[in-house]
Amino acid sequence: MKTKLFLRFILAEELLRFYQLLSWGGYFDHINKLFRVEETCETTIELNPDDVNREYLAGLKKLNINRISLGVQSWRDSDLKMLNRRHDSAQAGRALKEIFMEGLKM
Repeated sequence: MKTKLFLRFILAEELLRFYQLLSWGGYFDHINKLFRVEETCETTIELNPDDVNREYLAGLKKLNINRISLGVQSWRDSDLKMLNRRHDSAQAGRALKEIFMEGLKM
């Protein structure tokens, strides 16, 4: 029976910005030393649509993060405004497109 290790990092925007991203490489290196992490292991990070850009996604891929959980609560701008979200539906759509263009799963 195979043991699977599922890693899910839910990070607030203040906690992780691109300039901090490389420091996470050490955590992933440590995890890889402690556990046998298969290449097919799903490693997910949760992002807000307004935090998504190609440079950031490329950095995530270098850390072997291969799946994005995108925090889109609604596609209706009136709902997003009521929920006090920083993004609108157009920005969420652009984020989805960039995630798929970078070859990441959702």
